[in-house]
Amino acid sequence: MKKTFNKTIKKLKKLQKKLNNPKTIILLILFFLALTYFKRLIFFFVVIVISIAAAYFLGMLQPPIDLSPFFFFSIVTSAAMGIKFGLIYYFIGAVIPWLALGGRIDASSLIYISMNSFFIVLSTVLTKSIGLNIVYLGILMIVIQTVLGLIIKKSLAVPVPDIIRDITGNIIVNLIYFVYFGNLFFNLLK
Repeated sequence: MKKTFNKTIKKLKKLQKKLNNPKTIILLILFFLALTYFKRLIFFFVVIVISIAAAYFLGMLQPPIDLSPFFFFSIVTSAAMGIKFGLIYYFIGAVIPWLALGGRIDASSLIYISMNSFFIVLSTVLTKSIGLNIVYLGILMIVIQTVLGLIIKKSLAVPVPDIIRDITGNIIVNLIYFVYFGNLFFNLLK
């Protein structure tokens, strides 16, 4: 017991020496100032990094349903920070990684990009004009996305089993994101 106590005291003394170093104190002050004044931007970049990592790992794993947080983060980012940041997130955090992993621009991807841009604008308008809660906004966006996705997939003659798998997976995954993480990320970005 005494050895553990002595080790703890030695570690605390080392930490105290580091904290007495002016460089360490300046770095800590700068870190807390940045966290205070640039919290939104720091978490915005964290969201982008999460999305890029998700794009990479999901591109490698290729799961049968879409597990990506792109729709979730684009809605939350635009609702909390506005259309400009929503679109910046979407292109840096979703479109560019998708292209880097071998995605290509064709008619269906342009429809998808346009539809997500529409959701970014709509979520910003609904949040700013009527103050819609992020969870309810997410559920509304999921419903609209499902209806539009169903129409688009039917018009592109996608097989019915694929439509059912895609839409069901999309609804479940995005509901989980919005219900469990919506308020957390919205408040971090606001």
